[in-house]
Amino acid sequence: MDGDFALRENVADLAANPGAGPAGTARSALSGCAGNVPGGRGCAGNGVGAPAYDYVLAVGPGRSGSTFLYRLLNAHPAFEAPAIKEGHYYRSLRRFRRARRRLSGARAMLLDVANTAWADPRLGRVAELRRRGHRVLMIVLLRRHRERAASVIAFRQSRVIPAAFGGRRGLERAALGESLTPPALGRLLGSGADVLTIAFPALVGRPGEVLGTIACLCATAGFAPAGTGPVNASVRARHRLLTGAGKLAAMMLRGLGARRLLQALKDCPRVMGLFFVPAGPVARPRLSGAAAAALDADYEGCLATLSARGERLGEGLWFTPGDARPRPSPAAGQTPAGTGNRCRGVLP
Repeated sequence: MDGDFALRENVADLAANPGAGPAGTARSALSGCAGNVPGGRGCAGNGVGAPAYDYVLAVGPGRSGSTFLYRLLNAHPAFEAPAIKEGHYYRSLRRFRRARRRLSGARAMLLDVANTAWADPRLGRVAELRRRGHRVLMIVLLRRHRERAASVIAFRQSRVIPAAFGGRRGLERAALGESLTPPALGRLLGSGADVLTIAFPALVGRPGEVLGTIACLCATAGFAPAGTGPVNASVRARHRLLTGAGKLAAMMLRGLGARRLLQALKDCPRVMGLFFVPAGPVARPRLSGAAAAALDADYEGCLATLSARGERLGEGLWFTPGDARPRPSPAAGQTPAGTGNRCRGVLP
């Protein structure tokens, strides 16, 4: 069974980042939200009107905070994942409509946190949903490529994962191949959906600000306070053979279509405790010079892409409307106008 995201480990990664600081609690974030949001609806918290979107799809390479975001959003009544975390509902209009029918009411949005979707050739079908009138918000999770690659390698070394059989260099090549590239990010921003890009330090260091921005964009009520304890503790395999057997069982359940059962097992601490134990402090693997340089170049390229095509809502937050095209940078002293700009600074 795959573990996903270790907040305790990742917060430690940010110790050198003075902007990440202790998160405190995620406060109800709509008190300072002014203006309108997509579809002409005012900022929520007033219980009036439907949410601004029908479908919220979060994507991004593994170890970028997807499980943390999933559990935060899924705890809010306006966001519903009817079966599993990774539904990939965009792949089929029939599947999308069936999932929408399972929602509890007209004021709920379909939630789909699908890490691998960013590299899925079928992600282009999001444009078909838009053409059919469905309102889509895509959330892109962005973590500094070098940090994410080191986390991926350490994660896979602690588990029985096929890529580990390739040795240290094999793990490095796999992590390099799974990194978000500027062209791939450009395709996400041009998908036709509204796109909110969240940097990893903002997500784990300032979750209240991130959730407030999401609530404002989606025109929902604010989020309940959320503590800063780890969502998943950093863990390692209890016994490699046992963990390998669990991985094979998970693959079988997925192949049989028992995804809801698999998600329930992964969310159960007792079940996961059979396979994993808390991990002590571990030294992060060092990347080769060539790999580190390539990862840094991709990360800088992604930041340049966001600067050209998105409105900056705050440190580590960018909003790109669905009809966005590359645009010139605003003149000195000016701020870009638009929906995202009206949802900036939502925390007091």
